Parts: sequence; C-alpha cells; structure tokens
Amino acid sequence: NKDWKNKDGEWKNKNGRWKNKDGSWENKDWKNKNSKQEKYDYNLNGGFSTWQNKHKKPGIEYIAAPAHLPFSKATIHNEIIYISGQIGVDPVTRKLADSFESQFNAAMLGLIRLLEESGSDINHLLKVTIFLEDLGNYKKMNVLYKEFFENKFPARSAVQVAALPLGAKVEIEAIAVKA
Repeated sequence: NKDWKNKDGEWKNKNGRWKNKDGSWENKDWKNKNSKQEKYDYNLNGGFSTWQNKHKKPGIEYIAAPAHLPFSKATIHNEIIYISGQIGVDPVTRKLADSFESQFNAAMLGLIRLLEESGSDINHLLKVTIFLEDLGNYKKMNVLYKEFFENKFPARSAVQVAALPLGAKVEIEAIAVKA
C-alpha cells in the first residue's frame, strides 16, 4: 500500500483514500471537497466504527456493532430507534444458547440492553419483528414474549425463515421511540 503524491500536493493511495495535512485519512467519496456535506457513514475496514461518531450524517445517530460486522446495532433518527436483529447469544460467553427458550430470552435481553443504550426502554417499543427458524415454536414464543410485557404490547410480526445467522432458532428486531 505505497502512497504517492497527487499533482495538487495531496497524498493518495491506491484505495482512493486521501491523507489530510493533519495526517488523518479520508475517502474522497465521503466528503465533497468544495462543501462540508458528508455522505453516508462507512468505514473502509468493513463496517461502522468510531469514525461514524465523528462524521455522522446530520440527524442520524449510530450505535456501532463490532468492527468486523457491516451494520450498526441501532440507528436513531428523529427520536425513532431502529434496532438490528438480536439473536440468542450469551453476552458473557458470546456463544449461542442451546434451547429455543434460552435463545429467545437472550435475544430479548439483548434488545432491552440496546433500547437502554439508545435512551429508551421496552415500554416505548412501537413494532417488533420476530424471525423463527421453526414456526412450530410460535406458541412457546408467545408464552415467553408475554413475560416481558405488562399490559400493552407493541405491534408485532412473527415469520418463519429458512435459516438465521449462526444457526440461531430466533432473531428479534424492533422499532422504538426515545423514552
């Protein structure tokens, strides 16, 4: 990755990234040179990262996923929180739970943690989408789901899918408002 100097004195490498006078790198596609308008946040390392917190699109806040994942855990715009799908991974061991029940509870707890990190809570959910590997778990899912709510339930869809990441049995995504 040898760098070379452009005719106007700026440094550029083969990936199209430009070195600024302060030594930081940027991609010409990220920012229009003649204006300060920034385009969608994207990290050349393969996903959203802390770069997005410094260069975010006006009005959109991102909660970064680990750098190797090409998405955000959540995005927030106009007080609306969009939470990416949560699967039943234990936050301590980082391994997928064994049973459907354990995976469902871990996914819901992950969703609740992200709601809190985003400035909301389970009582401010607008819509939940549940992806099931096996629709035969629908009744179990309803029993478990009810345990997380008191009286008011958000709108919800539950669908069967062919497969889920890491062989998960359930994935849960949601839309909420700030508390």
